[in-house]
Amino acid sequence: MFLLFYIYPSINQYNINMKNHFFLFAISILFFASCSHTYYAPNTVTTPHLMGKNNLEVKANAVFPVGQSSDFNAFEASATYSPIKYLAVQGNYFYGYASGDAGTNNGKIYDIAIGGYLPKNIIPTNLDPSKREELSLSGFVGTSFGNVYNTYDTIGKINSHLKFQKTYFTFSTSYLVQKFKLGFGLRINYLSYLNGSVTNGSIQSEEISKIVNIEEKSNFFYPEMSINLGLDFKKVYVTWGLTRAYFKDPSLYNFNNSNVYLSLGFNIHEFFKKNR
Repeated sequence: MFLLFYIYPSINQYNINMKNHFFLFAISILFFASCSHTYYAPNTVTTPHLMGKNNLEVKANAVFPVGQSSDFNAFEASATYSPIKYLAVQGNYFYGYASGDAGTNNGKIYDIAIGGYLPKNIIPTNLDPSKREELSLSGFVGTSFGNVYNTYDTIGKINSHLKFQKTYFTFSTSYLVQKFKLGFGLRINYLSYLNGSVTNGSIQSEEISKIVNIEEKSNFFYPEMSINLGLDFKKVYVTWGLTRAYFKDPSLYNFNNSNVYLSLGFNIHEFFKKNR
């Protein structure tokens, strides 16, 4: 992957092209570094609640990593839109950042996906508008592009820049009864490191060993699961959730594998209904 620099503590720009595989299904995740130099962290598995044409959901997440390599903060924004019934597109942006005595790091990931959904009005609103019970099943295939930038000193002269691509498949279900909302998502990911560079200086041996392990592995195939619950007020909803990525031995790579998140979402189509 982006190594060789584990042999030389001091280096002048190494660029190593890595194996690039384009297979497997998927939907969003992130990989990003923290002040303790975390080299991967999952983003949330989106569980949209789509019920028909022109449904548009937009939400923002505050993400709080927990467990292994959780020393960073993150923000996420996503949107899901159905241009015609049963078809939908989805986009997601994730940004994480940390700073400390060991350096600063930031990471970004951009997701785009296309898929379909099956809506079910368990209690049709035309029978009793005061009652709601709905189920929405969805599946998406997507691709992601991102990068992680780490510094290993206080002025940023010693740094690494890693680029990656991911393909994924997501299945999710969203159940709504009255104002209570429950979501579950499963995502299958295939993550490939494309290239990386390291500039000027020596990097701590502990950090070197983690990057060497990533270089040797190069491609990662792993599942993620997410569950969330919250309140839906038609136009606005609030949810709390947990995401878990299932890596084998994440400590070998300084990967974070869990987070909790708080979401504020908007059902944009509901605002237009009021104006009709």
